[in-house]
Amino acid sequence: MKRSCILALCAAILISAAACSNDPAADPTAAPTAEATIEASSTPEVTAEPTEEPTAEPTEEPTEEPTAEPTEEPTAEPSGEPMSDEQIAAKVSEYTEAVNAQYATLSDFFAAQGMSCVAKAEGADCVTEYTYLQQVEFDAEQITAALDEKWSTYKAMYDELKTFVGSEDVRVILRYVNFDGTKLLDYVVDKTYHAE
Repeated sequence: MKRSCILALCAAILISAAACSNDPAADPTAAPTAEATIEASSTPEVTAEPTEEPTAEPTEEPTEEPTAEPTEEPTAEPSGEPMSDEQIAAKVSEYTEAVNAQYATLSDFFAAQGMSCVAKAEGADCVTEYTYLQQVEFDAEQITAALDEKWSTYKAMYDELKTFVGSEDVRVILRYVNFDGTKLLDYVVDKTYHAE
């Protein structure tokens, strides 16, 4: 799984934590600082440089044209048929398993934000469910507006899922759930998503 999913996850967590903190000074768009920290800590640095120039001289070009035609037919192209709902669901499920393996490594981070996080496959939907560990004052409009400001991050998350599954008929859903199981917000990112 690429880092875009983890960065999107951290941004969504920080946005929701800031917006629900009841702290008027909290900035719900503080996610870039966390992203920059993650980005900086996981970017390898190149330290070696090539030490010598190639010494071999180019060989002469062949003087004869090939005489035989290729005997094998090229392999058939994919049929171009759309994937079935079952195939899409199976790939989304496979993707969520990989995502959950990454999320498990961040459980302490989630707990520090007062949340738990799990990815679920619901047909063609990859749902990232953020559950608050205690009662919060949740402003769906404020959260949605803050997520919209980071729209390109979530579009990248959708693009990653679309590429993995091999179909654009998938959706990424960021779901916020209260501690008692009540759904607070479904933020949907699909092929028509272009929040600005």
